[in-house]
Amino acid sequence: MLSKSPTVRVLVATSCVEVHAALESIAPYQAQEAVTTRGVYHALPNVQLAVVEIDSLIEEEVSRATLVEILNSSPLPWTTPERFLADPTTWRAHALAAAGNFQSFPPATAALTSYSGGVGKTTLALDAAVHFASRTKLPTAVVEFPYGPSALRVITGVTEGAGLVDVAHSDEVKFPAWRGVSLVTVNYDEVGGLLKPEEAAQSFERIRAAHILTLVDSEFPHPWLETIARQIGTFLIVAAPRADAWNNAAALKQAMQRRPDIFQHPQVVFNLVEGWGDRLTQMGLERTMDLPRIKNPERLDGRLGTHMLRAIYPYWRGQ
Repeated sequence: MLSKSPTVRVLVATSCVEVHAALESIAPYQAQEAVTTRGVYHALPNVQLAVVEIDSLIEEEVSRATLVEILNSSPLPWTTPERFLADPTTWRAHALAAAGNFQSFPPATAALTSYSGGVGKTTLALDAAVHFASRTKLPTAVVEFPYGPSALRVITGVTEGAGLVDVAHSDEVKFPAWRGVSLVTVNYDEVGGLLKPEEAAQSFERIRAAHILTLVDSEFPHPWLETIARQIGTFLIVAAPRADAWNNAAALKQAMQRRPDIFQHPQVVFNLVEGWGDRLTQMGLERTMDLPRIKNPERLDGRLGTHMLRAIYPYWRGQ
């Protein structure tokens, strides 16, 4: 006997009639409507997804700007009518995942990258992947694009199994699994010249299709990252409280923002932050989060990973 599909409670705060028609594609659903900022604010605790057209709302008690801040800081998935209409099914998945239905997490890809070395990209990618795989039991992968030996193999101790190049030359590839995560490794010194950019893009597309969460740990610039950039949903620029890392993060974010058709949603994440001193030295650069310097980050216990996952799935509930 098939289980009944769960009902999604949706707040509709828009005059766009197409939204109501599109809701039929994510049935079953319950719609709650609002036309004022006050109405949206008071409806949020009772819904799982909000489709909000901010400019069309009547301001009442809560300003539009304040409402946007509330929506952005809320674990509730929310979107505009245009974005909802582009993919109603994915937004239904976001709503169910935010409500605790782990099997409903929609596929996502994110790249952790930087001009700077020594900022913790690989550790953060692994911690986020291990934490996601442990919590959801969903297929998860970390793909690396280095310029030298495989950092993933060094950190994890995994020395055998297929790598990225193998995907281009075989339809059946078994990646080494480490703590529930598929590791897609590369020794660039040996194989960098063997994989053409278009082959890298095709290989990555196959990897992404086989996993719910796919994280890329990449140097920047890197020819393979440029090739797959349009497959990446979020770019996380990792920095640290050093003058070179600060300047490099600012420069990279500006460069990505000039090419929004290729690099989607570039965000700066500051890692290895100790106290207010480090935070004050980084004033002037907008960033998504500050991650503390912690003892034994190599344990990959989710303390850092859960923050990274919120940059990908804003409703991620943590540990």
